[in-house]
Amino acid sequence: MDTSPLSKEQIEILIEAGARAPSGGNMQPWIVATHAYGIRVSLDEKRSCASWFLDVDRYASIFALGCFVENVSLKASSLGLRSDVRVKEGKETKDFSCEVVFHHTGSPSDQVLADTIPIRTTNRRFFDGTLIAGELLQKLQSVLQKEKVPVLLHTIYEETDKKTLARMLADADGIRMTKEEPFSQMMHEFRWSKDEVVQTKDGLDLATLELPGNAEQMLRLLRSFQFTRKMLPRQALGDFTKPLLLGCSHLCCLAVDAPVTQSSIFAAGRQAERVWLKATALGLAFHPWTTLVFFLLRLKLLHGEGFSLSEKKELASLDGKFREVFGLEQSETPVFLFRLSYANPPTARALRLPVNAFTTFAKE
Repeated sequence: MDTSPLSKEQIEILIEAGARAPSGGNMQPWIVATHAYGIRVSLDEKRSCASWFLDVDRYASIFALGCFVENVSLKASSLGLRSDVRVKEGKETKDFSCEVVFHHTGSPSDQVLADTIPIRTTNRRFFDGTLIAGELLQKLQSVLQKEKVPVLLHTIYEETDKKTLARMLADADGIRMTKEEPFSQMMHEFRWSKDEVVQTKDGLDLATLELPGNAEQMLRLLRSFQFTRKMLPRQALGDFTKPLLLGCSHLCCLAVDAPVTQSSIFAAGRQAERVWLKATALGLAFHPWTTLVFFLLRLKLLHGEGFSLSEKKELASLDGKFREVFGLEQSETPVFLFRLSYANPPTARALRLPVNAFTTFAKE
């Protein structure tokens, strides 16, 4: 197996594939440094912030780094390269990094998933309700690799289960809307104009949310008059989210069946990206719905730091119900939730930072 140096052009192609990875709020929390034989990927402290409520002490950002590295590895495989990924945990999550060294094999593979990287996207459009065939779900299961860190895919499709989960997700969204810190951070994630979208090339373009006109108007109102958010009954959130959830085919959960560490969350990110890419290749619409999952992760890892006592009790109850509806074992920790079905293509896609905005290239 050949470990001769890669050209700058080859490395740029690999990093460009990595940059197509998803991240919470499209914040793209990665920094890359290159060398002749590979790359080092670490966290950008400005884009992965320990105080960011849904980042959960940067664990959500580490999950995104897993997605980034999986894209890099898949693209490398399609070019006849093998990726040797070496994870380095930090004493603090901000110090997490991984090294990816490439070896020439001369045998391209993973072509289908690699070719899907440029078209993978979040699709928040209403789904048509058509039930996905079991054989397609089996194909999603098949891309989960048997690694040291088991990552399991659980799915539900019965209307009763979806209604139960819809109520839970509305409750989590209700907490997010009424708490100052997560609400303000959510407002900060949004890009409110086309000019802002083009200028920043990050965050959530309002057009990608696929909101009906009245919902977008409500968001803009809440932004200008934030005190009004506490007047919104949770039922209003449920009325908005229920059609999105009941109209899909399946609601899916990825869970880690291992202790939650920097390495296991990184591994989960890699597996999540494989599932997302496979769903895209199969023509399925994919929409992450992660607030509740990250709240539960905050409850588990940070003992609910930032939540009131009543909110902790409510989330503990939601954790039990969530586990029951998906049939999770006590050893499993849910890390990713998404809805899956058929839908028309999204009307907009989020922009991405150019490679040179986060990469330091080695001198030739």
